[in-house]
Formats: sequence, structure tokens, C-alpha cells
Amino acid sequence: MKKIKVLVTGINSGVGLSIYKSLKISELKLDIYCADIDNKFSLAPIFKKYLNFPKVEKKSSLKKIVDILKKNKIDVLFIGSEFEIEFFAKNSDFIFKKTNTKVCVQPYQTIKIFNNKLSTYNYLKNDVLMPKTVEVKNLIEAKKKGKELKFPFYIKPRIGTSARGIYLINSMKDLEFYFDKVNKPILQKIIPNNNFVEYTCGIFKDKENELIGPFIVKRFLKHGTSWVASRVFSKKLVRQILEITKRITFHGSINLQFKLGKNNRIYLLEINPRLSGTTVFRANLGFNEPEMFIKNFILRKKIKFKDQKNKGFLFRHFDEIFLVNKKIFKNKWL
Repeated sequence: MKKIKVLVTGINSGVGLSIYKSLKISELKLDIYCADIDNKFSLAPIFKKYLNFPKVEKKSSLKKIVDILKKNKIDVLFIGSEFEIEFFAKNSDFIFKKTNTKVCVQPYQTIKIFNNKLSTYNYLKNDVLMPKTVEVKNLIEAKKKGKELKFPFYIKPRIGTSARGIYLINSMKDLEFYFDKVNKPILQKIIPNNNFVEYTCGIFKDKENELIGPFIVKRFLKHGTSWVASRVFSKKLVRQILEITKRITFHGSINLQFKLGKNNRIYLLEINPRLSGTTVFRANLGFNEPEMFIKNFILRKKIKFKDQKNKGFLFRHFDEIFLVNKKIFKNKWL
């Protein structure tokens, strides 16, 4: 069987690298290409098959992307950059018709709802326990609604990734200082219990609408990234997660982030309608979502997933890659 040609965008991001590493440990025969919009200050030199991608916000980007996919005969495209998700959701059918490349992306309407923290809250607040989230258009309105929420609370951008633009507000002075630093801000109440521990979980829906997972991870964050994480086994959490997913239209992978309140009740923080930075952690414990997508949506095979109940921990750390006289000293996973 010939190798399946796979392209991962946003390779300079944590999500892009997580997808790439998951594909590298797959049992499938894959020919993996990587892409990003910038190779000047990036990981470009260490990848054998690296492509420059246009910025999706530019008018000519769709034509250029179609040409790149055609030229390299890409079978499946994984999106590692959150900024590109809406573009590819909107254009995935067109791209498939022109290139025969299957884009791993959620339906456009799902992206529109869940890629935005405010619309996620408004869509689910009547059915799912969530921290109160309010829209603010100016500082005067923010001060008024901040008093109603009571300190402390968070100010966040409606659309964002990791912890960018998220600030803890303990006073009016904090609110005045940070308000202009946040694009399209919202205010969000703090969960009353276990504020320093967060959970993330991946769940996969196949072509037959059968759910695989959820795979639950307890994590401690650093700069918005899972820095130390461990797998969690809990039937009570599984039941709550499955109830939430009934309200979401999706296929392939989604990622839920939540905290726990009293009696281990889930307070949903956000839904990421995509693969995540912890995808590689799950893959190393046998829950390889990029591989499942290729098997099910490209090769049209039934996913026969048997959870081995592997316990595991994730520890992230900084590392260096050296380029000396055009010789690259790199990690084993590369």
C-alpha cells in the first residue's frame, strides 16, 4: 500500500507539533509534510518536507493553498493553527473538490459557535453548568458588570488560544489597566472551587456517529499550556462529558476544558472544536486521534478501539535545537 500524504499546518505552534508527533508514532504508513506562514524564525530547517503557507486572511490564499495541495498530492490536511480553522471549515468542500484533499475540520457552524467563548456560553448556558460570562463593549460597561460579578473574575478575549490575553481581575484598577489590552473582551466569573487545577478531555466521533472516549486529563498550566498532566479515570466525569457532547454537532475530534465545582460537578470553560496541544499525550497512551481520523475518514475503516486503561503522566520542558554549519542536532522524535 502506498504511503498516505499528510500535511500539518501551524507546525510552529504547540498544537501543530502535537499533531505531528502523534502522526510520527502512528502505525500507518505516512508521508508527513509540515507547513507554516513563516520560516524565518521557526522550526523550518529541521523538517525534511516543509512548505511555506500563505496567510489565510489574504485574498489570494485559497488559490495558493489549492495549488500547494495539488502539487504535493496531499491526501489529508490537519490544521495546527487556531487562526486557520474558520477559513478551512468554510472552504473544506471546495478544497476537496479541487484537490481531493480531506480537511480534518469541524462543520462551519460548529466552528462559529465554539471557537468563540461568548457564543459557547450563550449556546450552552441553559443546559450545561458554566461560569457566568458577560459581554462588555467599553470600560464603563465593564466596570458596571464587573461589580455584578464581584471580584475576582477574569477578562478574556472572545476568541483566543492558550492564555493569551487572559488576566485575573482583583480590583477596578486591574480592570482599568487590562481592559484595552484585550481584543473583544468578555468577563468570566471564577469557579468557586479548585481554581488551580484544570481538566481537558478529547473525544472522537467516527463516520457512523459512534463516540470513542472521552480521554480525560488533569493538568497544571504554565503560560496557558499543559505543563504537568496525568490521566484521570472517573465514571462520574465520563457521564457528565457525554451529556455535554449530545448538544454538539461534530465529527472527528473535539476538546473540552473544564474545572470541578462541589461534588465533582463539571464547570465547562470552553470547547475547542479541533485537536489540541495534549493530543500527543493521549496518542502516547493509545488514544491517537489523528491516526483514528485517517483510518476512519480516509481509509474508511471501522475504529476498533480498546482502551488499555494506561495510566500516564506528561511533563513538558524547554529544549534547544542547534544549527551549526548547516548540521542540525535534533531530538529523537524529529
